[in-house]
This record gives sequence, C-alpha cells and structure tokens, in this order.
Amino acid sequence: MSNHFAHGYALLIGVGRTAESRYSLPVTVKDVQALKTVLTDPNLCAYLDDSEHIR
Repeated sequence: MSNHFAHGYALLIGVGRTAESRYSLPVTVKDVQALKTVLTDPNLCAYLDDSEHIR
C-alpha cells in the first residue's frame, strides 16, 4: 500500500505580477508555494510531487 494520495490533483494559481500593477498580488505566489508544501508533505496530504498531480 502506498503512502501517497495517488488520485489527488491540484491546480494552484498565484497571480503574482500583472500588466496592470494595481491588480498584482505578489503574496499569492508565496501562498501557492506554502500550499504545495502542505499538499506534498507525506505526513499531511501526501499528494505526489510531480507536474501531473500538482500544477
């Protein structure tokens, strides 16, 4: 039995910087990175850490 959530998929979007600077959200990039860390942690969610399962 695998310790990974092999059927889990996630599309994480962090806007970061946009052409219209007032709509830029640079903190969202850090939020997405932190969320990916939680999702791929084998002691928490255990998603597979590859581009097929998390983008």
